[in-house]
Amino acid sequence: MAANGKHVLNYVLEKTTPGAVRYMQVDDHGVQLRGDDALAATIYFRKKQLGDAPQKLKITVEAQ
Repeated sequence: MAANGKHVLNYVLEKTTPGAVRYMQVDDHGVQLRGDDALAATIYFRKKQLGDAPQKLKITVEAQ
């Protein structure tokens, strides 16, 4: 974890399917992160739960 126990992750919409949306992790310049550079390279959300899929997401991961 980062020094303050938080990571702020940036994602962009990569693909939509009939039931899900897939986002890929990017750096601050919009370049895709892969391998050891990514904390969670790809994330999925159910369309039913997410609703209209935004083009970009910012997700905070915080230790508890």
